[in-house]
Amino acid sequence: MPTDAVATLDRVDFLDLVSFLSELGKEGPYRVSPESWVRRWVTSEDQTVYSRVDGSLPMTDVKGNNVAFNFEVTQAGAIGIAVENGAGLRITLDGQKDNLQAAKIIKDLRPGKHSFQFQLNGKKNRDSLRVRLLDVPNSTGKARLIN
Repeated sequence: MPTDAVATLDRVDFLDLVSFLSELGKEGPYRVSPESWVRRWVTSEDQTVYSRVDGSLPMTDVKGNNVAFNFEVTQAGAIGIAVENGAGLRITLDGQKDNLQAAKIIKDLRPGKHSFQFQLNGKKNRDSLRVRLLDVPNSTGKARLIN
């Protein structure tokens, strides 16, 4: 923040800013969840967009018809993702032609970088998309988001 940015605030705005900053990191709407929500997305037009604190990506923020996120499998095995508000989206893994449709997707993957793509089919007035990595019980697979 610029050094003189606070100097232009009136008393009420300054108190609102201090109140907001004091809430960061505490339980509540401004706390970043420990779950592995996808935070960084790339659109079909090579625009980088970011999810909100709660992990949601408003579709109105997306330019183009596709968004994708990248992740790295560090240990081979079953890797899972949970998709919220994904109904009607075409979901593909690493550009394969299969159309994955589920609130929970589990795939056996080899180590390396991978990408899930979501095709919006022109429906921008839909609910915000939320996606996170899941731990799959009894799987040796390990993955991390590339943010």
